[in-house]
Amino acid sequence: MIFYISTAFILFSLCIFDFSARMEQGKFALNILSRQLFLTLTISFVLLGGFRWLTGTDWIPYSRFFLENRSWKSFVVHLFEPGYTVLNFVIKQFTDSYTIFLLVFHFLVIVPKMFFIRKTAYYPLVSLVLYWCIYFCEITAVRNALGVSFLLLSIFAIHKKNKKVFILLTVIATSIHYSCAMWIFSYYVYHKDVPLAKWKNLILISLFFAVTGKIIYPPVMKALFSPIGGNIAWKIVHYATDYEEAATSIVTKFFSLGKRVLFIPFIFMFYKKLVSFSPYNKGVINLYLFGNAFYLVFFTGFTQMNRCVIANLFLEVILLPEFICCFKKKYTKMLFIFVILLYGLFKMITALRPFSDVLIPFYTIFNYQPRVMH
Repeated sequence: MIFYISTAFILFSLCIFDFSARMEQGKFALNILSRQLFLTLTISFVLLGGFRWLTGTDWIPYSRFFLENRSWKSFVVHLFEPGYTVLNFVIKQFTDSYTIFLLVFHFLVIVPKMFFIRKTAYYPLVSLVLYWCIYFCEITAVRNALGVSFLLLSIFAIHKKNKKVFILLTVIATSIHYSCAMWIFSYYVYHKDVPLAKWKNLILISLFFAVTGKIIYPPVMKALFSPIGGNIAWKIVHYATDYEEAATSIVTKFFSLGKRVLFIPFIFMFYKKLVSFSPYNKGVINLYLFGNAFYLVFFTGFTQMNRCVIANLFLEVILLPEFICCFKKKYTKMLFIFVILLYGLFKMITALRPFSDVLIPFYTIFNYQPRVMH
């Protein structure tokens, strides 16, 4: 755990270089030092992800999928999505090294997200602290993270109203992880001029389902899908009635709900100011609020559905640091930065705890010891 926490503090110390982004021809521009630092950190994270060994969730199925197959026929008999299957197959034709595969994979996952943060965040290095604390900067990523990277890139296409590129990136993401399919609604949500009153009503309705979902969904899903039969219907019923959520404690659930109850009203309170920080922010806020409303609907029941809005929830990394500018006094701003750090550390610890057996310590190909993986 020392590796993860110490890295968070190192990134936090680098925030002193994160001068307020200035507008240049409608686009954010980082100072030269921060730009070089961002490039260095991006390369470092790609290398950490690529050289990891026996570290990360689902190591066994992912490593075996690459290592134990070679021909196209042997790859397609597995249940992975076609896009992720193609990626494995293509790389396998050039090398048998799983480390090479991980290097390519993490390059495709991390570079788009770092680019997205650098281009859209008002305080990129503060956002980077959150990116590390919440997502470990994807150094232990699995395939849904790759899909999300393509979805985040599509925001630039959405902003420019380039429907062809948006659809292309969404299709690619969905071919990597089917949960990305719901992003197709993002084009409409991003550009929709939704009154704050309607967002407030939607969040309140979602909170109702957050409280009652565990009671409502099991009988409804059983009644709708049990008669249909088949693997997909069975999975829907299973997810709706599965109460075994070992990785999510009551404390974590309470914290997650409490965070939204506090954070979302702040978005409403400072909405005009937040929108003024970036040409992307109005649409980004729309996507974030939509994602949270969806998340709350399935907060306590049928929680597997929340995979569909992972890209929306990622936008917290961009929005939360922008509240720094909403405070006038310098000491208040500094206090809020420390609040962000504490929040990030809490998220990190709660994420590490249930998977400590496969994440701690962080092993690389150069220095590892055998351990039981799953």
